[in-house]
Amino acid sequence: MGFKSIFSVLLCLGSMALQAQIYEFNLPETDDLPEATFGESQYAELLNAADSLDLAGIGILPDSIRQLLQYRREYGPLLSPYELQQLPAWDESLTAYCLQQLLLKDGEEGFKRSPSHSFPRQLNARLAAGSRDLRSSIRFKPALPPEARPLQMRLRFRLQYQQQMSFGLALEKDAGEPWTYPQQPLPDYRSLHFFLRPEGRILRAMAAGDYELRLGQGLLIRQGFGLFKSTSPESMVAGGPRLRPHSGMDETRFLRGLAFEGQLPRQPDFHLLVFASRKAVDARIDSVSQTVSSLPETGSHPISSAPWRKALPETLFGASLRWQAAPSLQWTLNAMRLSYPLPLQAPGEEVPYRLYAMDGKQQFRISLDHKMQFKQVLLFGEFALCDGRYPALVQGLLAPFGKFLDLGILYRYYHPGYGDRYADAFSEGSSPRNEQGLYLSLRYRLTRRWTLEAYGDLWKKPWLSYNYPSPRRGYDTRILLQWKRRKLAQVYLQVRFQSREQFKAGAPGFEQSQSWRFHLVYKLTPSLEWRCRLEEKRVGEVSPSALRQAQGTWGTLFYQELVFARLGSPLRWNIRWTHYRTDSYDARIYAYERGLLDQHGISAFYGSGQRLRLNTHCKISKEWTAELGLSWDFQSQKI
Repeated sequence: MGFKSIFSVLLCLGSMALQAQIYEFNLPETDDLPEATFGESQYAELLNAADSLDLAGIGILPDSIRQLLQYRREYGPLLSPYELQQLPAWDESLTAYCLQQLLLKDGEEGFKRSPSHSFPRQLNARLAAGSRDLRSSIRFKPALPPEARPLQMRLRFRLQYQQQMSFGLALEKDAGEPWTYPQQPLPDYRSLHFFLRPEGRILRAMAAGDYELRLGQGLLIRQGFGLFKSTSPESMVAGGPRLRPHSGMDETRFLRGLAFEGQLPRQPDFHLLVFASRKAVDARIDSVSQTVSSLPETGSHPISSAPWRKALPETLFGASLRWQAAPSLQWTLNAMRLSYPLPLQAPGEEVPYRLYAMDGKQQFRISLDHKMQFKQVLLFGEFALCDGRYPALVQGLLAPFGKFLDLGILYRYYHPGYGDRYADAFSEGSSPRNEQGLYLSLRYRLTRRWTLEAYGDLWKKPWLSYNYPSPRRGYDTRILLQWKRRKLAQVYLQVRFQSREQFKAGAPGFEQSQSWRFHLVYKLTPSLEWRCRLEEKRVGEVSPSALRQAQGTWGTLFYQELVFARLGSPLRWNIRWTHYRTDSYDARIYAYERGLLDQHGISAFYGSGQRLRLNTHCKISKEWTAELGLSWDFQSQKI
């Protein structure tokens, strides 16, 4: 089969953003989907090759698995993924989610497809470059040196041969960073990877250079997209390939070295993954005691960061042994050792909340994770130990109750001494440390078009936290009612309640927030879609001593968006106008925004103002694609 080259050029003129008003953080920049475009028959082949454990491993509920397997037994292999629309438990969103996860797992396991049904093999290449903040040239015009101007440049080149081979190079200069550093003629961030998935039985995958790992439920290491709270029960199950190349622009959450994954000789039920990494990381080092006081993870390196930029070598190695004990039972043993040449600074008495923080030069962690399917019930979990004394546990269950109700339960316990810079398990905070909680989610199909989804999360921090001098607790509840008509409209109403203990003005209390959201998606024409959202949020404080609730602050966000995408047309575009107003930063409202290529992010809106954002995508030819993004922000009140 022939080869095909695909080049994408990104031309992005950044935004006239007022940073005191809008704060943005990027989602992990990864390529979770392969570059090749597959047809219906290839997607159907993925669904036909997946067995019950494959589907359970990516979070598909047992009732949905049963319906798919029964359909294949009665009517034979699927010819198109659209056949799943006939099944009560399958809709468009579940089918799309399943295909995405199976494409990832296809790269890991291969699904044992026969050569006659393999996907068309393609050679893909991508090239991306640049964005700029126009404030300096349009409005403010400050006298800044060239290296400190708000110019961001990116270059990414990738050759991909279906899912069997990938070679990539990435360079990035962030805004405010110099073009070069002493003894380094290239920009700050440089990434190179070579990834191979041979079709043999012994060696399944090999990575050289920069790569990512996803082990178990994330108690040891999970890089790329993490787990998050959602009203969909299957979202709490970690999935995806254990080993994959790092091709994004995340400057901290990746490994650099070698990794091999394969089947043990004469043991087809055992798969071994070994990995080793060594790279320089940012570190603030005390010159007197020769200890490490902190490990910054921002990835930004302005001129002032020279003393701590890439100042500490980091060594990491480990292994993961997976045993397929039965078609519906899987056990995995993971071990990992992390070390530094200088010890991490032991916390003093003035910071008691860091009593259990990592100190010394090394850390060793081991875990055992499992996935087990019993009839309609999926059990999954992971138990881990840090340095043999600090435990962590995640245990979950997915089960259908009849044809209309799906239920998910997850319990977690993380010792205050557990946690690491690479651990990323399900949690209320940013890392699995100092937390205990019970999470319950459900989905109830009221009718064919009406669905009710909800979750509730009770959690507590058994040890001290930052800015809080005692253990604390809280809860988070979300309810979503959705109406959906295929290829025409989707409407949902969401209500959320949150409460957490806070310590302000020298007295404990509860910070409570309530928010509601109305979201509408409507197909005006087959090629033009209208999206509308209105959201309000209220944040207040409750003092147990006063037995009254203080006056709260409010926030409101409203946006309108048009999305144009015509089948066969080389041009796609979307334009969004957003209006927002909040009384304080605590009442900020988040909204997902689509960027160019992989530059998608979530923006936190606070203050008062408006934003207009335009993205265009034009396929010039079979090989060339151009994208342009423009964003304007108008501020009327600053917080």
